[in-house]
Amino acid sequence: MKNSFNPTPRLKSSPVPILFIPFYGQKFVCDNCEQSISSRTLSGQRFCKNCLFDYVNNLTDNNIYLDVIYEIVDRCIEHKDSDTQNIQEWCYNCSEISHFNQIAAKDRFDYSYHNTKCKLCKLCEKVYNGFCSNCYFISFEWIESTLVKNPIPIVYLPWWDYSSNISLAVKNGVHVAIQFTQGVDIV
Repeated sequence: MKNSFNPTPRLKSSPVPILFIPFYGQKFVCDNCEQSISSRTLSGQRFCKNCLFDYVNNLTDNNIYLDVIYEIVDRCIEHKDSDTQNIQEWCYNCSEISHFNQIAAKDRFDYSYHNTKCKLCKLCEKVYNGFCSNCYFISFEWIESTLVKNPIPIVYLPWWDYSSNISLAVKNGVHVAIQFTQGVDIV
């Protein structure tokens, strides 16, 4: 039976592949276009600016697929300041990505970035500190391993994490440490 749990119910599933995030955080070459990855968010996340530009240009509607914070740094002729969540309004020339909320930063999930101040969620307009509890859910279930035939936990996280290091999550105000090893240990 397939699990129907959705860790980010207010975000749509992207119809365009997200190829602008490196599979390994320390890579300096894009896995997709093989160009140098020189772009970083203000929180230290790496991404390929060329592939992000292609991603944005290939979206055909105004649905929200990414929970991204960006700002217009040097306004070009075509764009004005905007307080939007919509990545389709991001401009290659004048916008700077501050943070992808769904992507681990610096080879780990940077909980401190999310816990710095109260913010207004642009997905549901709720004031929150940390992650918005209306928009980001963490869940797990036990399934039988096909290799060892014993139950193993499967953790569903609301972010993409390409590292094997400890990541921090918060569920009901409690910090949960997750160690990715050969299995998953929940501490």
